[in-house]
Amino acid sequence: MSTTNDFVLRASDVTCTFRLGGRLFQRGNHEVQAVAGVSLEVRPGEAVGLVGESGCGKSTIARAIVGLEPTTSGTIEVCGQDITTLPPRARRDARRQVQLIFQDPYSSLNPDMTVRDLLCEGWRAHPGILAPSRWDGRVAELLEMVGLSPRHADRKPREFSGGQLQRISIARALSVEPRLLIADEAVSALDVSVQAQVLNLLDDLRERLGLGILFISHDLSVVRHLCDRVAVMYLGKIVESGKTADVFAEPSHPYTQMLLESVPDLFPWESGRQAARLPETGELPSPIDPPSGCRFRTRCPLASDRCADQVPPLEPIVGAPPAHQAACHFVEEARRGAWRRTSAEGAVTSAS
Repeated sequence: MSTTNDFVLRASDVTCTFRLGGRLFQRGNHEVQAVAGVSLEVRPGEAVGLVGESGCGKSTIARAIVGLEPTTSGTIEVCGQDITTLPPRARRDARRQVQLIFQDPYSSLNPDMTVRDLLCEGWRAHPGILAPSRWDGRVAELLEMVGLSPRHADRKPREFSGGQLQRISIARALSVEPRLLIADEAVSALDVSVQAQVLNLLDDLRERLGLGILFISHDLSVVRHLCDRVAVMYLGKIVESGKTADVFAEPSHPYTQMLLESVPDLFPWESGRQAARLPETGELPSPIDPPSGCRFRTRCPLASDRCADQVPPLEPIVGAPPAHQAACHFVEEARRGAWRRTSAEGAVTSAS
């Protein structure tokens, strides 16, 4: 039986709601539930992927975990401490255990600071980590750890390429000795060859230091390469989760199937994949006014009146590995590919 100490991150039923003021010619306030009851767990040395379309709430949950966004409800435990209930001083110390690697290294690093100053910044904010007399030596160690030379310590960000800047960002995150790294689209701004190098670096650090990694990305191939487990997010909710190999081999939620079908297959004659594709029946709804019941129902070819009336729970799938879960009333039909038959017959239309 797992305990709290088995996890570097345990987020339970987290909700983040933002209030919007009325616009011109509109009255009243509107609320956006960017994250709606999300639960995530990351163990030491484990990489967990969080995938979904833009606007689904991936970055919001990441920012809530590091304390950059307020939570409306739920708990976020980092190394066994609920950072949502700790007093300010204790919360500041606890948040050191989780560090965020941003998407754009150019804007996340101060252009007027040298690499040495950037890496020493965390030690100034948390004086108990490392004595000032050891800073220069540790800067050299961190740079070598991420594949850079100690000679780079006196240079400024403008003198580096994008891949090198992201390595510096990783070194800065590691300087405060965290237990969890959150990589929010950390390689999407890099060239493909550089992406592979940074991914291999993160994988090596995970194994060497026992770090937990929450890897947020829209690139499914990257997640498949790096992550042990994956959670699929749609309009603020987790709709499917499980071991990466299981979810990719047999996606069980229509939305997950749609994501995987959208990935171009360069050699379909070798993979043996079916030519039929999951029909797309609409755009992502507004988070201000999400659909009732299942939030994916307005785009799902299997949707029925039940989907409009009842919110499907995220629960284990019968006949699948225990960790494989999906939130769908028609998960068995989705796994059988029933949408292929009903779409061809024209017997199923999405609920409005």
